[in-house]
Amino acid sequence: MKRAPWVALGVFLCPAGPAPAQVPSGQAPPAQTPSGTRPTPPAGSAPRPYDHVVIVSFDGLRPDAIDRADAPVLRRVRDQGAWARNAQTVPDSSTLPAHSSMLSGAPVRAHGMSFDDFRAERGFIRVPTIFYRAHDQGLRTAMFVAKTKLRHIALPGSLDVWSLPHYSCERVSAAASAYLRDAGPGVTFIHLEEPDDGGHRYGWMSRRYLGYVARADRCFGVIMATLEARADRARVLVLVSADHGGHGRRHGTHDPLDLHIPWLAWGSRVHRGPFDAPVLTTDTAATAMAALGLTPGPENTGHPVPQALSRRP
Repeated sequence: MKRAPWVALGVFLCPAGPAPAQVPSGQAPPAQTPSGTRPTPPAGSAPRPYDHVVIVSFDGLRPDAIDRADAPVLRRVRDQGAWARNAQTVPDSSTLPAHSSMLSGAPVRAHGMSFDDFRAERGFIRVPTIFYRAHDQGLRTAMFVAKTKLRHIALPGSLDVWSLPHYSCERVSAAASAYLRDAGPGVTFIHLEEPDDGGHRYGWMSRRYLGYVARADRCFGVIMATLEARADRARVLVLVSADHGGHGRRHGTHDPLDLHIPWLAWGSRVHRGPFDAPVLTTDTAATAMAALGLTPGPENTGHPVPQALSRRP
C-alpha cells in the first residue's frame, strides 16, 4: 500500500483522498445495499464461506468474566459457536495497538500504532486493514466505535461508514443494528467499551466491573437479534473478542491476566465447542479475510482459525 501525503483535515491529519463517511453523533447510518444482493466478485477472486463478517470487540473483557457476569448472550454465542481456550492479545496489551493488530492482522512493529490515545499528528495505521482490502473488492465496510482513538485505524477511502455515535454501548449498538438490518456483503466492526471502563474505575473482576460486562452483553443482544432476524443469517460470521484483559485497575503489561482474551466464532460453518489451539489477535483479521475470500498481504502475520470456517453449513 502506497502511503499518501498527509494533509490536515480539521483536527485530524488524513492522507489525501476521499474520507470515510461520518455519521452524525446519535444518528443511525443510512440504509445500505439490500442484504439479498451481492456485488459481482472480481475475476479470479477466491470463493467466500460467508458474505458478511461482524467483528464485535468487548474492550477489556476477560474470558473468565463471561461466566462470572450476567452475560447470557455471550454465553449463548459461545455455546453455539467455537471458542478458543488459549487466545492472546499483542504484548502491547492496550486498546489502540491491540485493535490495530486485530483489524489489520499485522504486529505492532508493522502497523506503527504503538501509542494508546488520539494523536492527530501520528496519522493513520501504516498497513492495509481488513476494511481496506474488503472495500477494494466492492464489499461494504463499517466501523461503530466508542473511543476517538480508533479513528487512527479508519484509513481514508477504506470505509463506507465511520460512526462514533457515543461512548455508551446502547448508542453504539443501536447505530450498528440500524446499519446491519439490511447491510450488503462486507465487514462490520463494533466496539463496546464498558468492560474497560468498569475495570479502570472499580477493578477487573470486581462486582461493579461484572455489572459493566452485563451492560455490554445486553447491547450485544441487540446486535445479535438484528443478525438473527436477517434472511441471510447463514451467510453471516460473528467474531467476538477483546483487545486486552486486565488486573487490579490496569492493563498494558505482560501479565497473563492482561494478555488472555476471549475469542468466539458464531456462524453456519463453525465447528462448535472449545478448542486448545492457540489464537492470536492478528488471527481475527486473517479469519475475516478468509471468510470473505480476500487475499492477505505480506504484512499479515495472522492465520485463519479453521474452527470458524471449515464445517459444511
